[in-house]
Amino acid sequence: TALWIQCLYLFKTLLPLTLSADYSYKQIPLVMTLADPRAFAALLLLALAVLVVFIAFSRKQHSALAAPILAYAILFSPTANILFPIGTIMGERLAYAPSLAVALFLAILLTRTRHWKPFLLAVALLFAVRTVLRNRDWLNPDRFYTALLQTSPNAAKSHYSFGVLLSSHGDDPSAIDEYNRAIAIFPAYAEAYRNRGNALARLGRRDEAMASYRLCLRFAPDDY
Repeated sequence: TALWIQCLYLFKTLLPLTLSADYSYKQIPLVMTLADPRAFAALLLLALAVLVVFIAFSRKQHSALAAPILAYAILFSPTANILFPIGTIMGERLAYAPSLAVALFLAILLTRTRHWKPFLLAVALLFAVRTVLRNRDWLNPDRFYTALLQTSPNAAKSHYSFGVLLSSHGDDPSAIDEYNRAIAIFPAYAEAYRNRGNALARLGRRDEAMASYRLCLRFAPDDY
């Protein structure tokens, strides 16, 4: 799964069509067997990287290509979930530094062509437009969490966070629906049970609220 996520990182670096602030459980299904096509893609990516580095070191005219690949591996090593697990399976913020290595690799390839300047200008303009559009998602909580729900609809945290937003606006019935969706994805989501209990209590549904609180304490005994 960690190797497949490297494919996603590279794809989003090159074509940032859909960006999200959260990729938590279960937005990215796990790669469980080698029969999964994503496992083949991940191993192919690793093989290509090793092959390019080998060719770069064996042929002096291509030696510059090895540096960005090695830099990418080094920069991503603390957060790639390959050497050791970290607290998140994927986060675009984790790709900021490694993306410099990707840019360097592509720059080396581009400078070996005749028409690299128009291509570079086009990339700069397209990425500038994408940046402006993405920045609009961060203007306020309403836009942010609505966008999050659209880009990571399978993540329990997306529905939980949207439920918190709805509760802050006084829409407890809709918030309960979102907490239920979060719990359906992650049945041990203690915070979702707690906030669902709060919303039910505000609606006067105290028996249901107590049941939700008990489930919260079942998964997080210290949450009181």
